Amino acid sequence: MLNELRQEAATTRRVLEHVPGDKLSWKPHQKSMSLGQLALHVASIPSQVTGLAQLEEFDASQADFDPPEAKSVAEILAVLDASVTAADEYLEGFDDKTATANMPFDERLAQRVRNILAEECPAKERRMFGGLAFMVNGHMCCGIMGKDLVVRVGADAHKYALAQPHTRTMDFTGRPMKGFVYVERLGYRTSASLRTWIRFALGFVLSLPPKVKSASSSP
Repeated sequence: MLNELRQEAATTRRVLEHVPGDKLSWKPHQKSMSLGQLALHVASIPSQVTGLAQLEEFDASQADFDPPEAKSVAEILAVLDASVTAADEYLEGFDDKTATANMPFDERLAQRVRNILAEECPAKERRMFGGLAFMVNGHMCCGIMGKDLVVRVGADAHKYALAQPHTRTMDFTGRPMKGFVYVERLGYRTSASLRTWIRFALGFVLSLPPKVKSASSSP
């Protein structure tokens, strides 16, 4: 992976070096990103591996995608260099053992979530690099990262969820993930508050069509 990253980074740098600095604000359409925004987005992509590696699944449609405007080609190249360095350093120490290692998460909270889900809806658990996810009908419903509760609330309820006490945006990929929030310990301290958040997540996830695994091969 490291060799591929470095090869792609070199190619990307050659392309970005030729972005016309006097055309950074140009847009092919009124609703499109500007050339500078698109270039900055491309430059920042490598570093996002550090966050995406912690996810069991990623729905790009849920991400809050609004890159800033670039001021110069030099800024774009600086972002690319920093982004590639971050990804390079991360992947240097990343192997199969690291990917499957059980990272610390609040086991007591996990048991509380298990107990509530057992009463509410069948769920499966999946270890993530960085925490634990609870899956319902093939979709991530809620999870735990460290001592934070991760709640999938859906895009429409995202602002409402963030207006509740002790919540914050889920943004460890480097960009806010619309439809997911972190709930801090004080937000789920009581059994009633934890159940409320889990039901909130279930209300959204159960509205989605179940994911059915396709058979990889026929007998």
